[in-house]
Amino acid sequence: MPQFDVTTFPSQIFWLIVTFSILYWLVVKRALPEIGRTIEERKARIAMDIEEAERMQADAEAALAAYEEALRKAREEARRIVGEHRQKVQAELEEERQRIEAELSEKIETAKARILSAKEKALAEIEEVAADLAVEIVSHVAGDEVGPEEARKALEEVKGRSAA
Repeated sequence: MPQFDVTTFPSQIFWLIVTFSILYWLVVKRALPEIGRTIEERKARIAMDIEEAERMQADAEAALAAYEEALRKAREEARRIVGEHRQKVQAELEEERQRIEAELSEKIETAKARILSAKEKALAEIEEVAADLAVEIVSHVAGDEVGPEEARKALEEVKGRSAA
């Protein structure tokens, strides 16, 4: 193996140094700047992406805050509308209740008047029938003829005694 021959060591070391120097020069002058530029571009892109993400996060937080504020306002508005509607409905119900109560009171008064009129008419008819009956009873029992006027006076006296 020629590479282990001691006599060729100086030339091998020379070519090793030359090759290594050229390779070192190529790496330092060509590859490292390219790698450095790529790293810097990636750093810049990452920094821009981080800034964009932070900006988007701030925008999202602002949008969320605006949404929550709009939602709060919408809820307040809904509560206000419901409250107004509830008051309106309650007022309408109260008005309808009063109208119905007035109508019922009027009907009750009318019914009371009709009942009182019917009662008075019935009592008058009862007194007339009682007078006619008294005339018939007296004529059958006593055999006397009593006029309707006398029978009415007698009934009024009996009614006056029972009322006292």
